[in-house]
Amino acid sequence: MNFFWLWIQTRLKENGWPKSKGFINKRTVVTDTAIVAAAQDAIRVAITIGASHPDIARSIAIEYIGEAVQATRDRVDQWLHEANDKGESKMSDLAEVEPGWLRFCSIEASKGDMVKIFPWSGGDDEYDMSGNASDLILQSLAVAGIAMGWGMSHSSDAVQIFDPSKSPHFERTDYSDFPSAEDTYASWLRMAEELITRYKGVGGFRDYDELPAN
Repeated sequence: MNFFWLWIQTRLKENGWPKSKGFINKRTVVTDTAIVAAAQDAIRVAITIGASHPDIARSIAIEYIGEAVQATRDRVDQWLHEANDKGESKMSDLAEVEPGWLRFCSIEASKGDMVKIFPWSGGDDEYDMSGNASDLILQSLAVAGIAMGWGMSHSSDAVQIFDPSKSPHFERTDYSDFPSAEDTYASWLRMAEELITRYKGVGGFRDYDELPAN
């Protein structure tokens, strides 16, 4: 998960987070809204990586598997398959949310056998970086991984979920020169490719093809 953690960490810093609070008992805090904003950016990067750079998506999936078990090609493929399944559930359950990429920025709540998916919109509550904030950041990493898995399985559909004209905040006028879905996707893809190049430069990616089969 290092790839997306570095991205989220960078976005938080660019937006002025975390912040120090207090004089005697100093705390380092971040708001839910700040984490959600970083997560939304990570989701858009993740979708374009999955859809346009499946080889890199497989390498990032190795990070999600972690060191608890040996990474194999079968385990990576299974992880990506499960990520796509979760993504399809989000896309289906939040079909009214536009633009479509926002559906991945959501959380699940379960009661018995019932699972409900809710949009993750954030709030002004502050969380300690050494405490509850870490849980929220892990959530942001999780939704990025789900978005990447979905993008890899839906490369032909990925561009259209970036259509900004689907947003409820969009107002079309005779003078509007709003970017198309293709332009919006391309801008996030360029950003993703810059991150990929930097990460390759420090040897961050493991090669999927070099893993044992099972």
